[in-house]
Amino acid sequence: MASTDLIMSAKDIIIAYEYWFKIDAMFERREIVFFGAFEGAEMCGVMAVKSIGHICLFYVKKDCQGKGVGRMLFTSVYHFCAKQLKAFRITVNAAPEAAAKYQHM
Repeated sequence: MASTDLIMSAKDIIIAYEYWFKIDAMFERREIVFFGAFEGAEMCGVMAVKSIGHICLFYVKKDCQGKGVGRMLFTSVYHFCAKQLKAFRITVNAAPEAAAKYQHM
């Protein structure tokens, strides 16, 4: 990780702080479930889904991308939503350039 990866503006820090505590509260209320992908002891990806079947967090480390980690996470979430949540669809808010990746899964 380059040292510039750790530099955040004050605005970014506030946004991240508010987002984390929103997620933390949702987790405590059991409104969100996290799925992690690991290579040994190292986490290489994470996905979180709300109890309504909405993917609200999806991240795969750059050096793990293109290795099926995202697809594995999505497949796990898909089965969880179908079997546990009885969801008829899964939703996600995606940037236009990311939409094709979700459709490909």
